[in-house]
Amino acid sequence: NSLIRVARSYKTNLDPLKLQKLIYFAHCKSLVDHNKILVTEPFHAFSFGPLITSIYHEYKKYEIYKY
Repeated sequence: NSLIRVARSYKTNLDPLKLQKLIYFAHCKSLVDHNKILVTEPFHAFSFGPLITSIYHEYKKYEIYKY
């Protein structure tokens, strides 16, 4: 939800695919910089990028978040 709020503050469109990728990059950055896990669920390799199943099911109903 924090990423959605940031996108909203910058008036940037955020679709579910972009959201998944941003979560993946934030998770990787946290691991590298702080050795801390942001997401406990596993990422799955999807043809368009990394995917967390629960996030996919939660946000798939939204085609795009327009701000």
